[in-house]
Amino acid sequence: MAPPQGIHDLVVNNLMEIAGALAGRYPDISPQLWRAAREELLRSSDAGGPPEVAELLAAPVLPAKTNLLLRWTRADGADARYRPLPNPLVG
Repeated sequence: MAPPQGIHDLVVNNLMEIAGALAGRYPDISPQLWRAAREELLRSSDAGGPPEVAELLAAPVLPAKTNLLLRWTRADGADARYRPLPNPLVG
């Protein structure tokens, strides 16, 4: 269930961190942030962007790496496990 690395990095490591930080300070802004991100990614996809962008926008869930579990079990990063997370970019 591991995603293409670039998609995981873009969404989980970057967009979700930014959205989470902003939503922590402005709780009502989260839907607006994800709508704006979706619109920008749609523009990229429509302009001939990578096919993974369209796949990302259509995916009902995103795989979230269980980093805490990896740390607790002292597992190697290659043994990463993923859990499904509802995709906030689905329109």
